[in-house]
Amino acid sequence: GHRVLKVLKSGTRVQIIQDDTEAGLSEVKVGNKLTGWMKSRYLSKEIIARDKVIKLNQEIDTLTAQLKPLQENLKTRNKEIVRLKKENQLLSSDNKKLTLELESIKTVSADTIGTHNANNHLRTETEKLQKQLHNLTLKNSVLKDNTKNEGIKLGIAAIIVGIFLGLFLPYLKPRKKSSSSTIRLR
Repeated sequence: GHRVLKVLKSGTRVQIIQDDTEAGLSEVKVGNKLTGWMKSRYLSKEIIARDKVIKLNQEIDTLTAQLKPLQENLKTRNKEIVRLKKENQLLSSDNKKLTLELESIKTVSADTIGTHNANNHLRTETEKLQKQLHNLTLKNSVLKDNTKNEGIKLGIAAIIVGIFLGLFLPYLKPRKKSSSSTIRLR
């Protein structure tokens, strides 16, 4: 029998000094001093699954933390859109009232000059309101675009997480052993 020098934890780094493939053993060095023989089947170049899972969970936590502010921003933008829609409805209603008032003034007025002056004044006011309406419509459109952009960003983040998982999950499967100078225990 051989004397056990040290029990190594899974994931401990060792350096292979030589292989005895017939016996299925490898002479390894741990740290700067300790050397000994161990079964070659316990050696692997790959990071152990536990460490891979820890790293992936940390990355998921980071992405989840980044997602929360984006969701809050989206909620805020949606509330602003609702408020602007209500404001737009009120302005549209005011615009209709002013337009009706203008028509009423035109009908009632018998004086051509007075009607003309009143008409010019009401048109100016209507144009101002239409400009305000147009500006609010543009703001509303920008907010809608921002909301779409937030959705796109969330979709891209989901795709990145999917790609990341698709690239790294296959590495969790065991690989063929090869003799390299630096090996990890599984």
